Amino acid sequence: MEQYDKNVTVILEFLVAKNFSASVISLHRLCYKALRKHLTEEKIFYSSDAAYRWIDDNKACWNYRQHTGWKHCVDQLEDVYTKGHISPDHLGVRQSAYCLLSETLKAELDDFLDNGLVNPDDGRYRISCARFLLYLQNKGLQSISQLDYSGLLSFHMDDYHESSISKDVYEDLIRGFLRYSSDHGKCSLGFSLALN
Repeated sequence: MEQYDKNVTVILEFLVAKNFSASVISLHRLCYKALRKHLTEEKIFYSSDAAYRWIDDNKACWNYRQHTGWKHCVDQLEDVYTKGHISPDHLGVRQSAYCLLSETLKAELDDFLDNGLVNPDDGRYRISCARFLLYLQNKGLQSISQLDYSGLLSFHMDDYHESSISKDVYEDLIRGFLRYSSDHGKCSLGFSLALN
């Protein structure tokens, strides 16, 4: 497991040096810790087959975000094993969630950021709300007005954070956006209460 630990350290140091977010770094740490535990319990050495089999075997019991996120972590770990560095193909899309939004969703978020009485220097609102809207966009929604309780609760379940406290801080920012949208007749006020 010594080589495994060294390769994990290489990845984590790279992510820190490249200023990846704390949530991305945390996702990697949790994945590599769980994979290490699995390998130790099964008394097997790391191999790409063992790692991807572990991912596939757990697909049904993990939520979508954990499955895809941890598969991405294993892709990067495999790069370090085989190439000594993370392949650019596995660095993921470097564009922000905001840049990936449709014009309609971007306009709805801009309206909140410009008029919702949020501190314009606090980038947390833009980041959190853009990730929320991108999730909805990936589920086929074209406007916040199309949101329903099922989609909201699906987001809450799929959203990943290391602790319930950090998840609540993140979702509190989104609740502000939902309250603002409700005040302007775009969605139900109940959404901001349900996301808790």
